[in-house]
Amino acid sequence: MIDALITARGGSKRLPRKNIRNFCGKPLIYWTIEAAKNSKFIREVYVSTDSEEIAEISLKYGAKITCLRSEELSRDDTSSVDVVLDFKKYIDSDEILLLQPTSPLRTTDYINQFMELITEKKPSQCVSVVNIKNKVNFCYEHKNFFKKFELKDGIRYLIPNGAMYYTKFATLEKERTFINKACLYFIMPEIYSIDIDTLDDWNIAKSIMYLKNKNKLDDI
Repeated sequence: MIDALITARGGSKRLPRKNIRNFCGKPLIYWTIEAAKNSKFIREVYVSTDSEEIAEISLKYGAKITCLRSEELSRDDTSSVDVVLDFKKYIDSDEILLLQPTSPLRTTDYINQFMELITEKKPSQCVSVVNIKNKVNFCYEHKNFFKKFELKDGIRYLIPNGAMYYTKFATLEKERTFINKACLYFIMPEIYSIDIDTLDDWNIAKSIMYLKNKNKLDDI
């Protein structure tokens, strides 16, 4: 059993109030809270936020709030590493599962599969990834991360999709990254790997969720 931490700032420049905006009938953050709550591997679900509104909604759907995040940990340039390491003082554990509310298509089944891999392999870190097809565009848009995230297996190139990050706190403290050289990779289908940042992302993810809930989308 492991605790899950969902990070959800109140500020969002491209999509205002994104984390609590209505997504298929529920606030966006609901889908991640619910997926985590239903996992057989999750002990408690926590939300880290600087917003009283997000905190209230998260509590409504069964997550726990330790306290509101400080202004220092809520800036645009604040690292997720700092947020997670600050959270460490609130739980009695040497590991954490980080989930982002901007990945609503990451279901309980994917969380369980991810944690089954960790239970079997016992890594110090593990990250969910997606296979990309256009390496040229990726190099241009994410050139600072390409060497760190690239894996070669034939013509496959894998990059983190933002859905799930597992880490031992000691590893995170020492290396200041969620993806060290020994990190394991859990591959998710591209169709379920949307990390919502723009309105286009929102609309695509919403359409996929609608089709899946209507049983009009085959699982991959």
